[in-house]
Amino acid sequence: MRLLLISLVFCIFSVAGYAMSEEGVKSNIEKHFYGFNVEILKKVDDGKYIIRLFNNNQSNILMTDGQYLYPSAFDIKTKQNIVEQVRLENTYIEVDPLKEGFIQVKQADNNRKLIVITDFECPYCKMHYENFSKTFDANFPEGVNVYFVNFPLSFHEKAELMAKLFIIGDKKGVNLAPALFGFSKAQLSRDDYIIKRIALELDMSVQELRNELSKEYVTERLKKDISFAKRADVRGTPTFLVNDADGSNRFYKVKNGDPQLNTYIKEGL
Repeated sequence: MRLLLISLVFCIFSVAGYAMSEEGVKSNIEKHFYGFNVEILKKVDDGKYIIRLFNNNQSNILMTDGQYLYPSAFDIKTKQNIVEQVRLENTYIEVDPLKEGFIQVKQADNNRKLIVITDFECPYCKMHYENFSKTFDANFPEGVNVYFVNFPLSFHEKAELMAKLFIIGDKKGVNLAPALFGFSKAQLSRDDYIIKRIALELDMSVQELRNELSKEYVTERLKKDISFAKRADVRGTPTFLVNDADGSNRFYKVKNGDPQLNTYIKEGL
């Protein structure tokens, strides 16, 4: 039975009768969705639950009353999607950014941490970086420890080159994110132009920079970044990982465009 969850707004299925208890909800859904399992994640109120419906191939978090499944449910008072909130709370990855060697682009004297998984040729990454940089001080007066993880997408021709240049810049003590995101689409069509511009940023000759691109530390750092992004089940860029409220190294994945992103960064999850 095919599950079409993302495109539906109100409900996905209905069954006769009502199953209000946890066990009743669980057994009723599993009966109608053969091959799927149900895990109760949270009781919202009497007879309403947020569940994980899953099998070996897919996993979805939904709200249900035992008769209907809802992919989203907004609290009218807080205006927050409570299904998305529970999804965030139940989807996390443990990682120490410093031990992993992620490149840190902003430092703060606190335990707020943000990992940005990015592609320097991605227009959405560029848009977010520009907006984030402009409003950073106003939105985060206490500062945030921000780390970048390279995840060059295969259909972006210059993304891998730019990721390697970013790694070299970090080695030289220069944050190249502003320069790399500053290239226009036309400028990105020429490798020689990109390398010449970045060589100037790093006070290196073009040949020195070309030699640096082939060094082992560059390729190994990029491999580690890509490996982590895949382990975190990143499907696109930019993707944000925000650590929890107590400041530990438990990170939660937040979707690009989530209106609560800045709140999550400041307060944790």
